[in-house]
Amino acid sequence: MKNKILTVFDMDKTIIKIDCESTLQKFLYKKKQISKKEFKKFVFFHESYKTNNFDSEKHLMFQDKIIKKRKLSRFKKKIKEFIKKKIKKKIFKPIMKEFTKKRKNSIISTSSNYFWAKQIIETIFKNVPYICTNSSNSKKGFKNSNFGINKYINLKKWMKKENKKKHDIEFFTDSITDLPLILKSKFKILVNPNEEFIKKVKNLKNVRILFIK
Repeated sequence: MKNKILTVFDMDKTIIKIDCESTLQKFLYKKKQISKKEFKKFVFFHESYKTNNFDSEKHLMFQDKIIKKRKLSRFKKKIKEFIKKKIKKKIFKPIMKEFTKKRKNSIISTSSNYFWAKQIIETIFKNVPYICTNSSNSKKGFKNSNFGINKYINLKKWMKKENKKKHDIEFFTDSITDLPLILKSKFKILVNPNEEFIKKVKNLKNVRILFIK
């Protein structure tokens, strides 16, 4: 008997075409909800994400600090309006079609901070389970940062809690930083991967590559 399949979707640049965190931070800067210095620091972290120098824990602490300091929770209504108006239009339709078809047995796993992830998922995807980067993740038994190897660790812990341990994993992602989870997935779907990413997975089984606009 075949195992059931749990479909895992990365969010930014996989279902949604853009980096949602940086888009929302730019919006908040334009609306004078965060300072120029704070915005530059956010940009620094996003640039370092593309290198081996990214410190996910420092990034998490900085984001938590600014979210609380600037009381951004009071601005949630405006953020959700912006998501509906701008970000919701930036969907990869073929991936959203897959998500809609498989949503009953799927989960979104994103490295994004809980504050941004929550607004986006509630606005665009509605009632779907998700794992994100959250300083209170440890209270739920997860790693705070949902990045790199932690994305796999957190998913396995969630699967155990949800009695899905025996499910095979199907994983949609655009990012080479998700390699630890890719290696543990039975089915790997790469969305617009770069050459380095393709080389890393060229000897793996059950790899599907999608180039979409």
